Amino acid sequence: MKTLHRTVSAILALGISVLIIPATPAPASGGDCESTCNTKRTTCDATCIGKQEVCIAQCGIPGLPGYDRCFQKCNSDESVCSLQCQADQEVCKVACKVGR
Repeated sequence: MKTLHRTVSAILALGISVLIIPATPAPASGGDCESTCNTKRTTCDATCIGKQEVCIAQCGIPGLPGYDRCFQKCNSDESVCSLQCQADQEVCKVACKVGR
């Protein structure tokens, strides 16, 4: 049930992020939209992975009570973060192409 709830939450977050275009400026007209947006995505994904690693480190030692739940939460949060990065990348591409 938690997995379903988190999946629905991730989809809703993705939908909201598409509707509310972030206030990140698009590259200058004539710039390479694809490259700029891909770079932003790579940076965003790296941030998600970094947060996941910190989260897992805070879970403690494998085998202790609560570790599995904490580990799953860290992975779930990373998945949501990655989906947000993907949505932001698509919004970036659209905003960049519209700005041309």
